Amino acid sequence: MRIKHKLLFLFMFLLFSEIPVIIAADHEVSNGFCLRCHGMKTLSYRDSTTNAIVSLFVDSTKFNHSNHADLNCTDCHTEEGFLQYPHSPSVKEENLYCTQCHEASEFKKFNFRQREKEFKKSVHHLKFGDKFSCFSCHDPHEFKTTFSEAIPKKMVAEDNIICLSCHDAPLQLSKLTNEPYHDLITAHQWLPKAQLHWKSVRCIECHTPATGDVYSHEILPAEKALKNCETCHTKNSILFSKLYRFRSKESRQKTGFFKTIVYNSPYVVGMTRDPFIDRLSILIFLLMLAGILAHGIGRWLATRRKLR
Repeated sequence: MRIKHKLLFLFMFLLFSEIPVIIAADHEVSNGFCLRCHGMKTLSYRDSTTNAIVSLFVDSTKFNHSNHADLNCTDCHTEEGFLQYPHSPSVKEENLYCTQCHEASEFKKFNFRQREKEFKKSVHHLKFGDKFSCFSCHDPHEFKTTFSEAIPKKMVAEDNIICLSCHDAPLQLSKLTNEPYHDLITAHQWLPKAQLHWKSVRCIECHTPATGDVYSHEILPAEKALKNCETCHTKNSILFSKLYRFRSKESRQKTGFFKTIVYNSPYVVGMTRDPFIDRLSILIFLLMLAGILAHGIGRWLATRRKLR
């Protein structure tokens, strides 16, 4: 009985004391083990500097459907402090960078080093510095790229929600700046049918340089945003090389080139016109007029014969 009492006392001491317990001797800590705590919605702490409540909750459902679902938590969170419970205070100083992992050959097309350079020139980084990072927009526990979906409507909705999570949320925006909040309708008074635009195109179509780079992370300040309608509403629109190139590629694979031209659904005035269809339409129209004219002349001649 004495041995049992001693073991029980030792267990209770370790449980309620602040002495860190080593939970693993290596980095093979399962995600399920981490989510036993981080899967609780109430798990959070108060930042001693900003006095803000910082959530430590990770939604396991969203994580399991994210691009990082195949990773272990400790693949990214490599600090030794994460292998102790309670975690060492040093883990709060952890610095994670996307480029540490995303330089692998499978991510070559995204050119993350170039994205990093663009981000350094963006209005967000220039204004807020290290206070604004990749994780300010992309939650690594939930992020799922939409580029492979090739569905513009879905891509627009999911990309714009990233911007709107701050720019249409005064409380969230106030965490970054003390400047007065301006609602989006007021800020976009110059733009005809603003809400229709937001449903049809991504914010970054106008708020990144008009280079046709679909992945650009150089967010421009408001005064440098594109305001020339012809940039999008022309045959050689930048949207052809940005937003709609995925849909066109997928449509050609599924339905063939000709049907893609005929049934091209991503419509922007002047952008989706095809010269062949234009000429064919004009020819059909002219033939129809010729038919009507010939029919009219025939009726007129027949009437004259009857009158004689």
